Amino acid sequence: SLGRAARFAGVVTELAARIAFRTWPRVSTVVGAALVLAVAIVYGRALVFSGEALPGTRVAGVEVSGLDRAETSTAIHAAVARRLAEPVRVAAGDRTLRVEPRRLFALDLVSTTNAAMATSRRTEPERIAALAGLRTRDVAPVLVARPEALDASVAEVRAAGGRAPRSATVSMRGLDALVQEHRNGLKLDSEALLADLQRAAASGRDVVARFAPSRPRHLTSDARAAAE
Repeated sequence: SLGRAARFAGVVTELAARIAFRTWPRVSTVVGAALVLAVAIVYGRALVFSGEALPGTRVAGVEVSGLDRAETSTAIHAAVARRLAEPVRVAAGDRTLRVEPRRLFALDLVSTTNAAMATSRRTEPERIAALAGLRTRDVAPVLVARPEALDASVAEVRAAGGRAPRSATVSMRGLDALVQEHRNGLKLDSEALLADLQRAAASGRDVVARFAPSRPRHLTSDARAAAE
């Protein structure tokens, strides 16, 4: 493919030079010849990268441009394996937990390789921009969750930063009704945590667990009314 691209570019370059020489100094002809030459260069690069990852394609921070499918698959496997082996810090309330992504996720190598090979090929403008070196795309690895390990990690984060709500109560001391006020809890946003852990597994960034206030069933106002 490299030889075909070189021969094609040479023919078009020679044709553009002849056109420009015969009609010089017409500006429109020079511009036209330049456009033809630019198209030829892009077409030549398209031939060179036929069956290979286009320029500007990265997976897990590793450049895979110009690699064929087998080479791309090998590079992705190595890069993602290194990334999944790096612990991710999860801030949960006042505590910081360390989680190993490889315990939580497995790499879908086939789907990730397909995504890398298809990057910047959906439309012609995308393909041209990539071939011209004007486009960089970071392909996110496709990860498959390990349900049991994820459930255990979520439970650990919930225990570290969460808090169960406490309802208000009424108790009697002799003839006096005593009210114990309610306390709001902190409920872990499990869905957000799972999404953040998956992104962190691919990027290596830290995660901050998100907790939202949760109200108990019986509020202080309910207990005071009961006490009255």
